[in-house]
Amino acid sequence: MYNMSMKNYTERLSVFLTAFLMVFVLLCCSTAEEDEEAPIQLQGITMTPAVSRTPSESAYQQDVEFFLKVSEKNLKQDISYTWYVEEVEMDIRLPEADDDLTADDYTSATKSGSYFIEKSGNPLDVMISFYKEGFYKVTIVAGNLIETQQRSVIIKVGNPEFPTLQYKFNFPNTDLSSDDFAGGFYCLYTGAADDASNDVITFVSAKNVAGGWFDTGIHFNPFSSFSITAGTHVVEYNKSKHIVSLGKNSLLAGIDGLYYDTDKTKMNDILISPVLLKNIKSDWTFKIYRKGSAVWTDGAVRVSSLMWGTDAHDNPVFESADSILNSEQTSLSIALHSKFLAKMFIGSMGYKVPNNDYRVYFSPDGIDSNEFDIKKERECPGLPYGHLIGRLGKAGKTFPIGVGYSYNSSDTTPIYEYSKESGGYRNVAD
Repeated sequence: MYNMSMKNYTERLSVFLTAFLMVFVLLCCSTAEEDEEAPIQLQGITMTPAVSRTPSESAYQQDVEFFLKVSEKNLKQDISYTWYVEEVEMDIRLPEADDDLTADDYTSATKSGSYFIEKSGNPLDVMISFYKEGFYKVTIVAGNLIETQQRSVIIKVGNPEFPTLQYKFNFPNTDLSSDDFAGGFYCLYTGAADDASNDVITFVSAKNVAGGWFDTGIHFNPFSSFSITAGTHVVEYNKSKHIVSLGKNSLLAGIDGLYYDTDKTKMNDILISPVLLKNIKSDWTFKIYRKGSAVWTDGAVRVSSLMWGTDAHDNPVFESADSILNSEQTSLSIALHSKFLAKMFIGSMGYKVPNNDYRVYFSPDGIDSNEFDIKKERECPGLPYGHLIGRLGKAGKTFPIGVGYSYNSSDTTPIYEYSKESGGYRNVAD
């Protein structure tokens, strides 16, 4: 009886131990599988000053150790880690300009005179030496057979100067000189790096922009959003001044506008130059006027009337005339007797057409006609002739301004700089 009980006990113990071992093995396998299938989690990049073992190559040199924090599960996984460095251009970043981590600027471990990457035995840790002033984007890419993730920071080295805004009219290369131009435009900035330049309306002479790219001397931070407003004149409403451009403005309807009347229609908006009048079959008067409750305070709108008709003997006749609208002269009338075609070039600036005695006027939106650039040889053929364009710095991308341009920085990568007070790196946004 005793032997039978011991035998049963031994068998039950054996079954229990076997079951226990199976459960333990299953749990271990389950845990291992969970660790193996855990998603890649890049928790952040930390930076600390490092000491290079080689002599400094420049006065701006900074040696920085970067360390990537990952989850505990990721540490047990087979994940490849690669560090990249990009010398960030001081320019606007267009939405379609996605980062390409296969580009030469990324894959090179060193860029002469700019930086050098010194790898360690730990793929999560790297030391980078930066040799000149500027902004550098440091990125680590982590990947396995299932997914790829990346994390980036931007480090500011030294005190690099932000680029300045430059203006240009969208003209082809011509022989026009500054003496051929008259008038100008008003502009207003928000978000400029130079605080004193923000929310201040300034006048820019067309003579300054006539010779090509004109440097305003106003700095803009391409890592921040900014806006530019341009127009033909200035009005005051509710004790604040506003830039308007012909009939385009940000005010409510009825507060300010520029209109013209024909023999058939009244209060036609003037939005861009020129106003084309054709098939004139009777003598009538073209009227252009400003209407609204806002007060015109600064600037003038000029009108160049080019008219084709016949004289008493049916001989072809061409006539041109210059007129002006301003705070004192808010309307004018132009007789179109014996005329069959007229073009009214309207704006705050203009130039003398070569080999002719008349000017054509336009606003920052340019001229809605290709007659002065039939082959479309201007810098931006898709924009109107004479359209105001801009760029940040001499090597910056060209962008359209016209009567307004808003740049929304889409790059949310944090920017860090060395702080002497703390002896470490701080986020410049703090």
